[in-house]
Amino acid sequence: MEANDNQKSQFEASPRVVHKRNNSQGMPMWEYKRSNSVILGYMKLAQPKIEQQRWNTKRKIKSLLKRIIPREYHPQFVDWYVKCRAFFLSLLYTGNKFECPFCGGHFRKFLPGGLDLPVLKEKNIVGGGYRVNATCCRCQSSDRDRLIYLYLKNKTGLFYKNLKVLHVAPERHLQRVLMTCPNIDYLSLDLNSPLAMVKMDITEIKYEDNSFDVLICNHVLEHIPDDRKAKSELYRVLKPAGWAILQVPISLLLDRTYEDSTVTTPEGREKVFGQSDHVRIYGKDYKDRLEKIGFSVEVYNFAKAFGEPTIHKYGLSKEEDIYICSKPKQKTFKMATSYYTA
Repeated sequence: MEANDNQKSQFEASPRVVHKRNNSQGMPMWEYKRSNSVILGYMKLAQPKIEQQRWNTKRKIKSLLKRIIPREYHPQFVDWYVKCRAFFLSLLYTGNKFECPFCGGHFRKFLPGGLDLPVLKEKNIVGGGYRVNATCCRCQSSDRDRLIYLYLKNKTGLFYKNLKVLHVAPERHLQRVLMTCPNIDYLSLDLNSPLAMVKMDITEIKYEDNSFDVLICNHVLEHIPDDRKAKSELYRVLKPAGWAILQVPISLLLDRTYEDSTVTTPEGREKVFGQSDHVRIYGKDYKDRLEKIGFSVEVYNFAKAFGEPTIHKYGLSKEEDIYICSKPKQKTFKMATSYYTA
């Protein structure tokens, strides 16, 4: 009798027997449930690879179109493409979970963005790599664009003070906003971008000292071999008491910036630095590197200031800091009847 009771308790405790009844295909229910969980597990593992394949296909098509279409027509073609794509994606992803501050659209999700490369994961690079909700479905603004715009809008006087602004390698959506502000004297420059108003190398900026009140240079310096010279030029043209936003992707695991001048091929740079046209991976010493140029640097975290709900709403990275670099005021002192500026 005791043996029967023990068998009964084991019978009741066994998960296989509890789910012993068969499904419509004659498969034991516990096997059916396990098979479903395995399939779902494989789907989750395969998702990043699928997204990477989509990204690679998109990049190949984009490269092909750039070769076929003359450079002077790139902006018009991009505008046409963005409008057509935005129309269909806006219908497909309509919802209330996410909001884009540029186009005002509301969506149930944003599109993924960034590369899914081993080095980006290994070095835990913030501001780079694959992000799930990175790109607006309608206007194609990136999470990095939205972060800078929301900071400018909520934490600066840029949109109501009379300021002269230099925008390096301009982002399409941020440029449109800044160009339409009547109080802003706006100028954009880049060596290759068709959006730039002036073609110029930022290691040789052909403007006088102390020319601009505000500089915006978002994810550019990681492309520049001599980034010290580029930062020195940005410092030179910034007015005393002026400020700049100088963003780069940063590894949370590296104490010092990693560079290797022997890596020169696009394939090698993609493997070592995480993108075919990057020449370094910045580390935690990025703030120190800016201060050595002469900047006073404030590191601002939007997530800490505005909270998780806001970060989620706009599809931002809670780990990405904003580097606000200001140029100290020149000290003026009086000696006899003359004024001298230090």
